[in-house]
Amino acid sequence: MNKPRKIDDSEFRQSAAGKQLIALIQDPKTGQVIGQLMAELAIELADAIQEKNHWRASFETVKNEMKILASVLLMHQPDRRLAISRSELTSIPAELELHYETPEDGVRLYALRARHVEKPN
Repeated sequence: MNKPRKIDDSEFRQSAAGKQLIALIQDPKTGQVIGQLMAELAIELADAIQEKNHWRASFETVKNEMKILASVLLMHQPDRRLAISRSELTSIPAELELHYETPEDGVRLYALRARHVEKPN
């Protein structure tokens, strides 16, 4: 492991800018502000990591459900192949959305329905 090398900063410490920086660093109020800022940043970072993990888990859930839906669809098709083209993906009208109901445990009914748009008051 490399040893940290000693930097001669005596000239900087003697300069006006160096003295101002040292005074700023040693000021207790500045330390409090920097400490609060670091605590807020740590909280924001923790929240961002938690949100990232949430969306990653949601993505995995959707991906797994898509695999299940494709498998169920393929079981009902004689040639057992499913191909979806880019034009098919983009051809679904914007006014339609996929709707599903769960009439009983373990059963889902899927249908394309008109998109429900809330009108502003």
